[in-house]
Formats: sequence, C-alpha cells, structure tokens
Amino acid sequence: MYRNRPRIGALGTCAAGFVAWLGASCLGGAARADEPLWHEHPHHLSLLVAGSDDAEETALTLGVDYEYRLNALLGLGVVAEYAFEEIDAVTVLAVADLHLWRGLIVQTGPGIEIVDGPAGGSDDLEIAYRVGVLYELEVGHFTVSPQLHYDFTSGENSFVFGGAVGVGF
Repeated sequence: MYRNRPRIGALGTCAAGFVAWLGASCLGGAARADEPLWHEHPHHLSLLVAGSDDAEETALTLGVDYEYRLNALLGLGVVAEYAFEEIDAVTVLAVADLHLWRGLIVQTGPGIEIVDGPAGGSDDLEIAYRVGVLYELEVGHFTVSPQLHYDFTSGENSFVFGGAVGVGF
C-alpha cells in the first residue's frame, strides 16, 4: 500500500531526539551572559531533527523554523516539517513564539498538513494546530533547543519531539 521508503524506526527516532537533548544540555553552560541574541539579530532560522508519533507509527521528521523576534516576549514565524516513512506528511504552520523565561518558549499556531494518500490515491489536506514547548540555549550567534510539540489535526493528532540547531541573523 505504501511506496518503498527507507525505515528509520522508533528506536532511531528516539536516539536522534536524545542526542539533540544531550547536546543542548552539554552546551547550556556556554551561553552568553551579555545581551540576548535577538537584540542584535531579530531573525532566527533553525533546522529540526525530530520524531513524529501519531499513536500508530513513529517517523523521522525534518523541519525548518523561521522566526522574527518582535520584542522580548513575542516572535512570529513559519514552521515547515516533513514526517517520513508511514506517516508521510508535510506540515506548514504560522506560529507565535512566546518567550517566557530565560530560553523557555511556548510555540503555538494554526496551519495545514498534507498527508500522502495510499499508492495511486490523492493527498489529504488537513487543518492543523500546534501547541509546543522548547528551551533555547544561546551559544554565540547559534542556538540549540530540545523541543516537544503536540499537533491537533482534522485527521490524526501527533507528538513531535526532538531538537533543533539555529542561527540568529
């Protein structure tokens, strides 16, 4: 029913998330003590390596996140992710990032999810809404952030868990 795709599996996805979390934890002490990164560089671009779990399957997920920081509390941006394997879905979201305390961020926003239908079938377009939390550690102009999100969709809801590396510019 599904096209031939490389399988990463739940163990590989969990390992990728753990490595991202471990790297973020180890780099935490190297964060700058002076002005926050966004003062000089209000734009932020990050690459995400994660796992998506929709209660039936867990799949490797790769994504990109752009944010424009408006002030100390609020940033607005766009997230685009692709979940591989059996999930085979693209998610695009318009998000608000609420910077609550020392790198702790709540991310929320609406979007769409395009799910690949069975072989030969049409793709399904679903409405999506994300609520998530991440902890962003600054290392020079770079950031490292473990993340956990929950995506509500008109199809199947899913957890997205992993880590991202980003740069301010």
